[in-house]
Amino acid sequence: MSDTPSFLTTPSGYALAYHRFSSGEPTVVFCHGYGSSMRGDKALAIEQACRQWGISFVRFDLSGCGESAGDFASATMQRWRDDALQIIDQLTAGPLVLVGSSMGAWLMVLIATARPHRIAECFGIAAAPDMTDYKFAHGLTELQRQTLQDEGVIYFDNSSGEPSIPLYKSLMDSGSHMRVLETAINLPIPLTLVHARDDSDVPWQRSQILQTLWAGASCELTLLPQGGHRLSDEQSINTLLETLQRIVHRVLPSDDD
Repeated sequence: MSDTPSFLTTPSGYALAYHRFSSGEPTVVFCHGYGSSMRGDKALAIEQACRQWGISFVRFDLSGCGESAGDFASATMQRWRDDALQIIDQLTAGPLVLVGSSMGAWLMVLIATARPHRIAECFGIAAAPDMTDYKFAHGLTELQRQTLQDEGVIYFDNSSGEPSIPLYKSLMDSGSHMRVLETAINLPIPLTLVHARDDSDVPWQRSQILQTLWAGASCELTLLPQGGHRLSDEQSINTLLETLQRIVHRVLPSDDD
């Protein structure tokens, strides 16, 4: 398995890095979170599992992230949604299972809204829908909010102990136009959510709100007693893979198809 990514050039002219392998249906598409990349522990574990299950898989870096071209400082939710749609439209066929981690789960909902006929099921991990609204209202101090308004960027730490991640006003402003938690979400797509109760970055209640608004199909929320926001420890990853395997089995073509 090569560690060198392939690249897809978007209509805007920048290249998105991705890894893909084609096997049986469905195709699992992994959307990473804010300040992350397609090389995270969960993405790699899911890729390995999909190879073992004999189904197709795609992981990719949003523009300005990881190995993709583009300027992270000027990223918007619209641009990142369009990145994901380019990946799906040009690199996949057949039914899809979308897996979204943290902010990637927000993108998952936006993708499903734009391409409902392509999506068989959605799986949100520590979902952070409308992340920018929540961060501005509840996740920032008054000084941070004022600094963001005046300077256009702030830096905040996360519970994983990794380096500070910049948060840009351009992204915050764009997020206000891409909210998904304002009304019922009438998509005919089953949704599965897993969130840890001890998540200090994105409270589990964000997944609960999404579950409440998911009106077009079934939605199952599993709350884990621990695992933090990353859910990258061995026990959490095993739980995520077991959950994903159940989802995949529901989507697999039957012998009668």
